[in-house]
Amino acid sequence: SRLSNLSGLFTKYDIKNIAMFKSKYAFILYDFFRMKLDQMPDGVTVYLQKISVSDFKTNLGISDNYKRFSNLQKKVLDVAKLNINKHSNIKVSYEVIKTGRTPTHIKFTMSYKKKIAPRATQVEHQDEIAFDTTIEEPETKTDPSKAKAILANIKKGIFN
Repeated sequence: SRLSNLSGLFTKYDIKNIAMFKSKYAFILYDFFRMKLDQMPDGVTVYLQKISVSDFKTNLGISDNYKRFSNLQKKVLDVAKLNINKHSNIKVSYEVIKTGRTPTHIKFTMSYKKKIAPRATQVEHQDEIAFDTTIEEPETKTDPSKAKAILANIKKGIFN
């Protein structure tokens, strides 16, 4: 009973949506996007999130890295977007918002691939975001020892 109550404190994943990610940032962003999409009211299929570049870097723990935005875009944003769109159940895109010639914000658009409707309602939020990287054993029909090995490799890639 006590263990079953703990399950609500952890994020559950379908291993097929994260096992092929090559980027730890793809996993972190996928986790955030999936959480936001799960909180969407019925009938809303697209979620928009605008965040400043500095807040985005802080939330990913890379404030001191990628001084040039082009490097952040190439090595973090583009790789994560490619991984998420190719291997998961979420479709994500982003737009760089500039003040003059300087990139100041990133506007993410995300939706579940299977829930895209022709006339989608949109919800836009511009509040500060935080990324939660809690991992639990995956819900899968695969052999449990194989799933544990895959999860161990994912954890190793994310936390090392």
